[in-house]
Order: sequence, then C-alpha cells, then structure tokens
Amino acid sequence: MTIGYFDTSASAKLYLDEPGRVEVRAHLAACERAVASEIAFTEVVSAVYRASRRNSNPITTDEAQRLDSRIQADFRERFDLERVTSEVIDKAASLVARHPIRAFDAIHLATAIAVRDLIGPDVLFLTSDARLRLAALAEGFTVPDIPSA
Repeated sequence: MTIGYFDTSASAKLYLDEPGRVEVRAHLAACERAVASEIAFTEVVSAVYRASRRNSNPITTDEAQRLDSRIQADFRERFDLERVTSEVIDKAASLVARHPIRAFDAIHLATAIAVRDLIGPDVLFLTSDARLRLAALAEGFTVPDIPSA
C-alpha cells in the first residue's frame, strides 16, 4: 500500500498554480492513502488567502473563498488527518535539535514518523521545502523531487 504524507508546501500546490502542482497531483492520485497533520488544513487555507493578497500570484478574494470551501471538503474526504499529540510535539522538539527546520515543519516530520511507526516503512514524504526535504531524507523517508515556488 502506498501512503503519502503531504506537508503544507505540497498540499498547497493542489490549490495554487505554482511549480510542482502537476507532480503533487500525480502523487496524490497514485497514493492509496493520503495523510497530513491536522495543522496542514489551516496552513493551506492561510496560503490561499496570502496568495489572494499578493501581486505575484493573483487570485481574487472570491477565488480564495471558493478554494477555502474546496480545501475544507478535500481535507475531510481525501486526507486522513493526524492529530498533533504530546508525543508528536516531543518528537518535533528533538527534530529541531538535529535539523535546521522550522517548528511547524518539525511537527509535519514528527507526524509522518508517527504514521510510519504505526503502519510500516512505505510512507512517501511529500514536500517542496528544501530543508524539510533534507531532514526527511535523513530520517529515512523516500522524498520525491517537487519543484518549489
């Protein structure tokens, strides 16, 4: 069974027209199960509204609101959302000590590690963040190349 863990940088590409969108959609279609941290939902919605406020990736406020509704439906129907537990927080703290990654990125990586510990090694880690990609590789994940914006 192919399981894909989608961090926010990968998940946002499902909704924003940016480099890596095609690759992320292909991985989502190929995965038998798509997993994300529950924090990804809010982070992706935030990314969409930020994009509506930028000139470099212009989407209208109406488009952002439509995407917000779609994200809510997708995250309920297409993703298994993993809770941020105290164990995940503790693991994330140890990850930031070993890797130069941000706190929320460490939560994503810690969540993916928890999923892998439960279901086995066949978890693909999807991110377009260069530092998080290197940390996930160092933690033993297969991480496909996904272009970043």
